[in-house]
Amino acid sequence: MSLYDRILGHPFVYHHIRPLVVGIDYTPQYEALDAGPDARILDIGCGGGDALRYLARFASYHGFDTDDVAISFARQRPESGRPNVHFATALVSSTDFEVIRPTHVMMNGLLHHLDDESAVELLKMCAATDSVQRVVTNDTVYLPGELLNNIMARLDRGRFVRDIEGYRDLVSRAGMSIAREETVRSHPRRGIARYWVMVLTRCRRSAAHRRFRLGRCATRLRDPWRPAIPGDFGRRAQSHRRHAARGSCRAGSW
Repeated sequence: MSLYDRILGHPFVYHHIRPLVVGIDYTPQYEALDAGPDARILDIGCGGGDALRYLARFASYHGFDTDDVAISFARQRPESGRPNVHFATALVSSTDFEVIRPTHVMMNGLLHHLDDESAVELLKMCAATDSVQRVVTNDTVYLPGELLNNIMARLDRGRFVRDIEGYRDLVSRAGMSIAREETVRSHPRRGIARYWVMVLTRCRRSAAHRRFRLGRCATRLRDPWRPAIPGDFGRRAQSHRRHAARGSCRAGSW
């Protein structure tokens, strides 16, 4: 890990300096997770346990991160003393999914740190776990015409920041469905960065679905939660034809 990554990734910088620079408020992302008192939450790439500031109710919370400094910071939070809160310094595995049986999965600022193969493999674990009801991802994104945002994205520690179609493609390749998607400011008033938020669900295929539209999910949603993106219609048309040819499943994206 470079000195630049170590400095920006240190919990003190992440939790105290970074919010002053770009403005940080993850309220919309955790509201999108929609976790209730019975939720078993799996937080992949949990960092310093910031999720516990936003999550009021859950049956159990399981945070995974490969950064032992961040996990040590997370374990010092007052909330970490609760018996249903668990942190682990590890890569999450399919065995963890089987043991935890998560209902809600959070990937806050994770996918833009993973290459395509790793990101798709992780999303496939979610797709293969029948207990999973909802997955929320939140990532730095390149946006057309957003110069300041794109400079911030270029300076991000994540080496795999993508444009919108890049993130959609990961979901399609994993066989999951996009229920909602939106660009969100890093802070509602002073945020200078933009994040791409996706709410994902497992795609329940049936024989009828496979016959319909070359295997695409039959649900056709045009969610008002999603903003219009300049020039996006043409790209979506091309994406629709490309994914239809693959037989992918992505509800709510057309």
